[in-house]
Amino acid sequence: MDEEVDALKAKLDAFSRRLDARSREFKTTGELKNEEAMGSLRKRHETLNLKLDRAIRAGVVSDILKLEIERDFASLLDDIGRREKEFDAAAIKDAQASPS
Repeated sequence: MDEEVDALKAKLDAFSRRLDARSREFKTTGELKNEEAMGSLRKRHETLNLKLDRAIRAGVVSDILKLEIERDFASLLDDIGRREKEFDAAAIKDAQASPS
């Protein structure tokens, strides 16, 4: 496996840990109001990870596939970043609305 593929795999693994941590955090704090959104992110991540694993096992991780996976991964990162901002904004709004 070449260095680019190793880097992709490491990024996907790090994303998985980030997604798991945020999911646990949202569930613990009660801020996870839209589990479907997090489930969608998780499903997209799993699909991307499976695609890379299949290509690795087949020994055919072409440059085109690497670019496709990078593009899909960038989209995942954008989506989780957007969700985090939405959740954080909602938490701030809830905190400001509740009396101290």
